[in-house]
Amino acid sequence: MFKEQWHFWLLFSLVFAIFLLLFVAVFQNVKTEHLVELKTEYHLVILDNGLAYYGKISNLQTPFPILTDIYYVQSNVDPKSNNVSNTLLKRGKEWHKPDQMIINAQHIVFFEPVNPKSRVFELIQELKNKQD
Repeated sequence: MFKEQWHFWLLFSLVFAIFLLLFVAVFQNVKTEHLVELKTEYHLVILDNGLAYYGKISNLQTPFPILTDIYYVQSNVDPKSNNVSNTLLKRGKEWHKPDQMIINAQHIVFFEPVNPKSRVFELIQELKNKQD
């Protein structure tokens, strides 16, 4: 009888150890699969309403990421020539002077890095230098 119990407990322990290892492996994958490494200072964030913002992202792993140092493109059409000119503007000049944007993550369609060698990054630096 003792021999049969020994086999039962050995088998039970082995099965338990396998399930425990599988649980840890799955949990590690779930935990790390959503981690995003932000390699650049600024990112373009596209929202599901079509609006696009450039800024510094934080709290990306939460339901409400925060965007700071925000810029956006304003398009103007010349009524005479129908030429379109795009201007990069710093958010914060509005009446309520927002210094951050808390975004519902469910409304972010995608985001991508702004390369420090890009024209957008150059324009951001120019605007920052004008502020100083």
